Amino acid sequence: MGIAIRTPYGTIIHTGDFKIDHTPADGIPFDFAHLSQLTRDGVLLLCSDSTYAEVEGYTGSEKLVGEALDTVIKEASGRVIIVTFASLIARVQQIINSAGRHDRKISLVGRSMNANIKMALRMGYVKDTENVIVSTKESRNLPLNKVIYIATGSQGEPTAAITRIANGNHPDISIVKGDTVVLSSSPIPGNETSVAKTIDSLFRRGARVIYSRIAPVHVRGHASREELKLMINMTKPKYFLPIHGEYRHLTAHADIAKGMGMSEKSVFVIEDGEVLEITDEGAEVAGRVPSGTIYLDSKNADETNDDIIKERISLARQGIIIASVIISGDKSSVIGTPKLTSVGFSDKHYENKTLKSASKMVQVLLEEKWLNVLDWDDIESKIAETIAAHIYKETRKRPIVLPLLETNK
Repeated sequence: MGIAIRTPYGTIIHTGDFKIDHTPADGIPFDFAHLSQLTRDGVLLLCSDSTYAEVEGYTGSEKLVGEALDTVIKEASGRVIIVTFASLIARVQQIINSAGRHDRKISLVGRSMNANIKMALRMGYVKDTENVIVSTKESRNLPLNKVIYIATGSQGEPTAAITRIANGNHPDISIVKGDTVVLSSSPIPGNETSVAKTIDSLFRRGARVIYSRIAPVHVRGHASREELKLMINMTKPKYFLPIHGEYRHLTAHADIAKGMGMSEKSVFVIEDGEVLEITDEGAEVAGRVPSGTIYLDSKNADETNDDIIKERISLARQGIIIASVIISGDKSSVIGTPKLTSVGFSDKHYENKTLKSASKMVQVLLEEKWLNVLDWDDIESKIAETIAAHIYKETRKRPIVLPLLETNK
């Protein structure tokens, strides 16, 4: 859904995610007339979706996907599990229509899928005239060739429904022989590895897996280059701001606008936090505002700073070593041997050998160099530095080292 924002300086058009589909699944084509009406007095700024600005031509119609999915459902001998975005309401409607044609029932799997489709049903955006949607519990009592599951997890998210099914740890659904799994999506850049792992896991469990690389079961929801050109031509903006995409996508979209005659000074490529200021005199990038990911910690929604996040990442990747040292009351000698305990550092056999040598080294340095020479804080720092250096030399790992000094009273 795009929006038009009226301001004292002119109209701003924000396209949102869009493509121009002349045969959409819901029968409601792109409303060129309404867009022309919104822009008839001119457009100050066009903010346009850039996700597929590198892709030539036009984006395919959603109707093609519906036909492909219908064929899969018709020919499948067992259950069909279709994985797609929970926000792709039009595609879910096409699956519902196919289920009715082929005498199957549908169960929604995944929290976001259930929430979105239930809301869409209430508001009339999705229609289930043949009552094909049933609960997961009801679906388990049906013959396998009468069931369709629509599941979340199209990007290989670790806690999503299809990932848990692929890993064999979903509480309600397990892959059985004869299942057909359709990934009705394509990996967003950066998610290719996790999606590939999910596909491999499904194959290992015996499923037949169909995905966009081998069948037309997905079309993009974003405009390609020719549609982006059409949007610029229809709105004829004074200024242009490519949005939504990696920096290379924004740059490619900016190049499209310049290639259509927009001047260098009227096209802006900016990143999160940068401010585009438009006045009567013109437009310019005017400073920055705070932006980026904000981590909330605890039920009180306290903001967590970057240093804490970095420490937690280090703990997860490298582990922690706690060095417990007991010093005599007069602080002249070490009582016993320094005890080094680790969590998440290394396998026990190799770990014990490394920690024992580090413990001996700390004891010698304490008694020969540090005690009665350095103050308490400096000794703790020296212990941490010595253990960290020794561990890195032996293992090439950098666990967090936490020294605990006590005096024997």
